[in-house]
Amino acid sequence: MESMDPQRHITLGDSQDAEDWVRKSTLPVSVTEAMLRFIRRFPGFVFYKEDDVFLDQVEARETVHLTQSLRDMRKTLAFAVPDQEDILVQLDCFIGGSPRSDHLHEVWYRMGLIGYSNDEQRGLLEQANLFPIGHWWGRGDSSLAINLQSDKSPVYEFCEEDLWDNIADGVPPFDSAYPVFDTYSEIYDIGYLRNWGLFISIFLAGLCISKVFKQQNMNTN
Repeated sequence: MESMDPQRHITLGDSQDAEDWVRKSTLPVSVTEAMLRFIRRFPGFVFYKEDDVFLDQVEARETVHLTQSLRDMRKTLAFAVPDQEDILVQLDCFIGGSPRSDHLHEVWYRMGLIGYSNDEQRGLLEQANLFPIGHWWGRGDSSLAINLQSDKSPVYEFCEEDLWDNIADGVPPFDSAYPVFDTYSEIYDIGYLRNWGLFISIFLAGLCISKVFKQQNMNTN
């Protein structure tokens, strides 16, 4: 049953509530279809949407201007399981190429409107109007960011260290930022979702998951 969390400015709901949110929206059909596929794959999960106050707070905190399309999507359906820090996401593949494409099975992203981790990172990424929405702190490092200059909010992937190395070498830093998804809306086309302690495996843009991930036996000899 739908419920409002006034302190966090989000609305929680079950799968039926979430489908109602989507059907009542005026988003493009391609976006609503992706959202409905996402909801129907995970009917037992809690879904949530954010209100204008929440998104205004993100803009004020990060001193950015979120695109209208991004705001409209997250006001319709932000994601599932509102405590994003308890969620890790594994991408099955990128649409565009990246040095991380061949070992995505090792990469586990924390996803959400993460924002900048420090002023130094902000100064770097703002040069390309990039706003962080995902990060992996494991070996190799990988970040996801949306381009706030385009209303489609395309998604880029990069290793931040590579950007700084490019600057040191006199190379344009964003030569190492790779367009891996054409639009933020593709993030709703998700294949598998699990809570913390299991794995969350997702794919975007209607691509088929080809791997099954198994939880390791904690009682091995």
